[in-house]
Amino acid sequence: MASKALLAGAAIALSATQSASAGEAWRAEGFEGPETVLYDAGRGVLYVSNVAGDITAKDGVGYISRVDLDGTVADRKWAAGLDAPKGLAIGGDTLYAADIDQLVAIDIETGAVSGR
Repeated sequence: MASKALLAGAAIALSATQSASAGEAWRAEGFEGPETVLYDAGRGVLYVSNVAGDITAKDGVGYISRVDLDGTVADRKWAAGLDAPKGLAIGGDTLYAADIDQLVAIDIETGAVSGR
């Protein structure tokens, strides 16, 4: 019994002395006012919302980028024509973006806006 307690104590002490350090795995560039990153586990990609202008302007210059998990920007303006997209969520085959005063639905297969 004492050896089990000693082993558990040694494991706790060892884990306390080893500090985890996070480093940069990769860097993707070329975004314009990136606001939200959403991981799509089913498709193995990241979606990045780009405000690309004033956060309150209805100017149509905002967009969503698709980024591969190795950091490669697969499609910088995958879904374009948005105003200032911020929060992102996935439901089925649809990506939803909060875009100032509306919720925009984007077809994940094509990147086309399917509803506002």
